[in-house]
Parts: sequence; structure tokens; C-alpha cells
Amino acid sequence: MRAATSYQRGMASEETAALFLERQGYRILRRRFKTSVGEVDIIARDGESLVFVEVKFRQEMDAALETLSEKQRNRLFAAAEVFLSLEEDPSLARLPMRFDVIAMTPTAIQHLKNAFWKEE
Repeated sequence: MRAATSYQRGMASEETAALFLERQGYRILRRRFKTSVGEVDIIARDGESLVFVEVKFRQEMDAALETLSEKQRNRLFAAAEVFLSLEEDPSLARLPMRFDVIAMTPTAIQHLKNAFWKEE
């Protein structure tokens, strides 16, 4: 029962995050982009930037902001690379990219732009 509830909460959170981004002028390209190496919750355009967004929902904002582990970041980076390799529009790979986090609680939403980056 708990797994179904977590899944439903995750889906609702991602929907809320996508609507939030659209209201900020973002264009949503993909949602729940799944690969064998990881998943990206939302892929969007923000002007001339390609943005990979991780959505985190927790009861407290501090917990939502602190839940993205190094392992999760690495999976997100790998999934972003797969997206770029499979995308029909090669011009997307030439755009500046960033990784954002949308942290949510039952009563608040916080968008952290450029929340983390891949170190070469």
C-alpha cells in the first residue's frame, strides 16, 4: 500500500512541478524519461538552456532539499547523456545545460536552478 501511495505522490508532485515550470515560461520536452541507467523527472527548455529537473517531495523543505545523493546525481547525469544521444533534434546537445531541483512539501515549492553539476 505504501509503495502505491509513494508512486501516486511522486506522479502528483511531478505534475505540479511541470505546471510550475510552464507558468515560469519553460517548455516541457519530456517527462519521466526512463533509461536503463537512470531517470529524469522533467526535461525542459528555459530560453536557450536545456534543463534536467529532479523533483523531490518531502514533508519538510529541509528534507526535500537534502535528499539527492551522489548516486542519484550520477544516474541523472547518465540519463541526460542518453537523452542527448537519442534525441531527434541534435541542436539540443549544443545548448547550455543545467541540472535543477524542485523541492516540494505539502504547502510549498522551491526551485533551485543549477542545483548541481557534473564535474569532469
